[in-house]
Amino acid sequence: MIMNGLASTFVASFMSRARRFAADAGGNFAILTGLMLVPLVGMGGLALDHWKASTAKSDLENAADAAALAAINRAAAVLQLPTKDANAAIAAGIDAGRSQFKASAGKTPDTSVSEPEVTLTINGLLISAQVKWGAATKANFSGVFGGGGAINMVGDSQSSVTMPGYVKIFVVVDNSASMGIAASEEGQVKLYNLIHCAIACHLDAGPQTKFYDVSGGVTSYTYARNLGIDTRIDVIRAGVTQILDKAKTIRVKSDQFSIGLYTFSADPVELIAPTPNLDAVRTAAAGMELTRKGGSTDVKTMMNYIANKISSGSRGDGSSFNKPMVYVLFATDGLSSNTLYDPPTNTWPRDTDIMAYAPSYLNNFSGLDPYLCAPVKNISGVTLLPLNIDYIVPKPDIRGDHDTHRFAFIENYILPLQDQRFRQCASNGAYFKARTSQEILSSLQSMFEQTIPRPPRLLR
Repeated sequence: MIMNGLASTFVASFMSRARRFAADAGGNFAILTGLMLVPLVGMGGLALDHWKASTAKSDLENAADAAALAAINRAAAVLQLPTKDANAAIAAGIDAGRSQFKASAGKTPDTSVSEPEVTLTINGLLISAQVKWGAATKANFSGVFGGGGAINMVGDSQSSVTMPGYVKIFVVVDNSASMGIAASEEGQVKLYNLIHCAIACHLDAGPQTKFYDVSGGVTSYTYARNLGIDTRIDVIRAGVTQILDKAKTIRVKSDQFSIGLYTFSADPVELIAPTPNLDAVRTAAAGMELTRKGGSTDVKTMMNYIANKISSGSRGDGSSFNKPMVYVLFATDGLSSNTLYDPPTNTWPRDTDIMAYAPSYLNNFSGLDPYLCAPVKNISGVTLLPLNIDYIVPKPDIRGDHDTHRFAFIENYILPLQDQRFRQCASNGAYFKARTSQEILSSLQSMFEQTIPRPPRLLR
């Protein structure tokens, strides 16, 4: 309370003395106030000048961005003409960039803008543009304080785009019996409850029926379909159909995308060679089914087969139909068996084309050998994009007695290594992984999008 009283007394005394000073100083106080106003007004004026300059610079940067995009779009349009004249495209792009910049920059108040410098280059399918500019914004207050009558500014904007090039895509799908596994744990249980088999039903599919009985017997695959269970081969087929639909929607030329379909188990099968007739590819995709040969997932033979197809065909930078960029979309669970079922003898002899890759179960079941991808991966200009369709190991209560140890080995020793192996298989380590039906569909879409040129991007 004493301190508060002292503070109140001090404030009252200070205010009283200030009033007496003002009264006594007379005209001196007015002079001091006037002198203080000069720098205060000057500082406010400088701030206003620089705010105006900052606004003008932002407007001019936006104008340069629009000019760079206009230059690229005009050049791209000229390149789409039958003549495909690069020099004409560059000239037209530069003119479009200048016109766009002048139209936008002319709206900037109190600013003198110099002629923009627009450069444009075409390197294969890549178009790049740069717009450099300079300007001076009128300064109303800076000149009074020796700062000159204008604020000078410079800037530039860069943009690039990859033209929609020609693309050839090899879609390679593992159609071995394990791809007939239900694509979800729920589907496995549902199928097991009906036929007492949940995964890789190689033989028995019910009383007196065989999985490989093509003479009219009901297969486990048919049982699954009749129950509405999505198997992995069904989901892949649907995903390929979605890719075809998207390709038809986004293509800028009827022959921009050429797509071929291949399946493999013991042997490679060409469903359709790469063709721009996407309706024909769709028809071929409808015939994508599980193999009728039990066991044996021969990645080595398939990769050599596709490598020969690529090497004997056309490829390049995508600048023409005869110089397409080449992609291989490779979908598999990466699990291999080196035995092959022989119906006449009802035995499982070794497939000598397949070597088990450690770690393996009984020198038979093993994971993906990434070195088998080399024949395709090492071809110059070819991009290999693998999809690891995660092997869903059935729960212990729906495993057959003879499968318990095999599934435990796969789960504990093979599957933990698959991600690393798929990454090694891929070009630049770009691989995809999916487990559920939706993940498989989404991954296939993402793989296809890797083949599509990106939209223009701006750089400053």
